[in-house]
Amino acid sequence: MEAERRSPHRTYAATCCRTAKNANLSLKATLSSQFSGLMRHRRSLAIIFKRYAKAKLSRNCVDYDDLLVHLATLLLRPDIGDTLRKRFEYVLIDEFQDTNRLQFEIIKLLKPDGRGVMVVGDDAQAIYSFRAATVENIRGLPPQR
Repeated sequence: MEAERRSPHRTYAATCCRTAKNANLSLKATLSSQFSGLMRHRRSLAIIFKRYAKAKLSRNCVDYDDLLVHLATLLLRPDIGDTLRKRFEYVLIDEFQDTNRLQFEIIKLLKPDGRGVMVVGDDAQAIYSFRAATVENIRGLPPQR
């Protein structure tokens, strides 16, 4: 029990880490906005996240959230980003209500002006808030003519 008070349960730590990546927020911002009860564990969580990242790197592994982070990083590189932007004339996204901030950033990096993007979504069916999905992304789309 004493150890539980010094560090958060692994389920909460994993959820916090996943949320921070998918919401494209810092640990402090994630704790403040969604996990205020874990704020006292901020230092422990930072250490856990660093150790987790180091363990994945040493094993040459990534998790699902890393795939999104790495894609966004690649799209920011002019040489790779330009190649990918030219490769895809159209992008269709189904279940758009279940995209998170990181996925939305990827869409904007892939199609900065919004041309060639078609989304389908229903804000009444949003179910992926546990992956930091937000229906606010629908409102962030540029209008098309």
